[in-house]
Amino acid sequence: RGNNAFYLDFGEDNPLVASNLILAMPRKCLSSIESASLATPEVQKMIQSVKPKPFFKLFLCYERVWWDKSLTGRSITTLPIRQCYYWQIDKETGRAVIMFYDDGSNPEFWSAILDRDRDPDVQDTWEDNRVAENVKLEAHRQFAKLQGKDPESVPKPYAASCASWSGESKFGGGVNFWLPKVDSQKIIDAIIQPIPNARLFICGSAYSNYQGWVEGALETADCMLTKKFNLKPFLSPLDNLKIHVNNLSKKVDKVYFEMSVAKKEERSNEEDGQWKVIYKSEEKKVEKASASWDGLGVVLEAQAKKLSSGRTQDGDYSAVDNTPMKISFLLIKFGRFLPSSRKCKVQTYETTAHDLINKAQRADKLFKNSKITVEFTST
Repeated sequence: RGNNAFYLDFGEDNPLVASNLILAMPRKCLSSIESASLATPEVQKMIQSVKPKPFFKLFLCYERVWWDKSLTGRSITTLPIRQCYYWQIDKETGRAVIMFYDDGSNPEFWSAILDRDRDPDVQDTWEDNRVAENVKLEAHRQFAKLQGKDPESVPKPYAASCASWSGESKFGGGVNFWLPKVDSQKIIDAIIQPIPNARLFICGSAYSNYQGWVEGALETADCMLTKKFNLKPFLSPLDNLKIHVNNLSKKVDKVYFEMSVAKKEERSNEEDGQWKVIYKSEEKKVEKASASWDGLGVVLEAQAKKLSSGRTQDGDYSAVDNTPMKISFLLIKFGRFLPSSRKCKVQTYETTAHDLINKAQRADKLFKNSKITVEFTST
């Protein structure tokens, strides 16, 4: 760095010169850069505020399905394959693919039995990521055990490939997580431009509110471009939307809400048979008299586009109609009886799709009474 420019030496004859430098990288990549600017204690403290964690995915291909065809979604086991995802069966050939996904401590198990000469980085093609016969058969053995079958009595996979983001890979792992006692929000705000008055920027999911997800990378990139380059946001205001409730009684154990839309165009005063529930939230444990939910913006956005027959554009919901909607908040109180008998509806907010979208975009307060306060917030 010098003369308001950055000199990038990639080992070639002539270094590249840049007036703006964006490093969309995780911790290990940032730590491998030789730079006096990044070597300062203040910047290093931010870079080292996360820890890389290995990830592992393995795919087995079968000529035919020998397990229960009704299985969908995923199964979870304590075996090293950990999470088993059942992909769709090919209707023409009857072939199927099973994916195993491990984001815990077991990636080290697979790293230990993979070919030692294997490139530690994930390659571009299936062929280049194929695994040896011993790895394929070990994964098959565990999958058969999960299904309660003898691995020798069922068809073996005809192909297998894996993606392993180990500590030896150039990224240092598949995801980065915050270290204990780190003020993550403070670092997220500061690391975007870690050196004041220097046009050097850092973004990516490693230093975000959504580590390990593409949403984290998009969030930090959007923040950097809007705050440091004065560009128009490319994310919808709804993308980072949360719904937050507080002022809850100490007697409340859990809280959840339901979002409904009117089945007919005209609002009816009859019973809830006139309303269709389009979303039921996760039951959240109440802590310090409050609870929050992420991801609500996706639900609202999808419903807005559906109600407007696809006439909406990104960030523009002016075409959303006045279809009646309501949000009902329900509490589950502490007690010895079954949760169903401890539920009570504490508040119902009736509105329209258009008004709800507007409130969400402005991060407004929905309602407030003596029992509960509900508001939209945006990270």
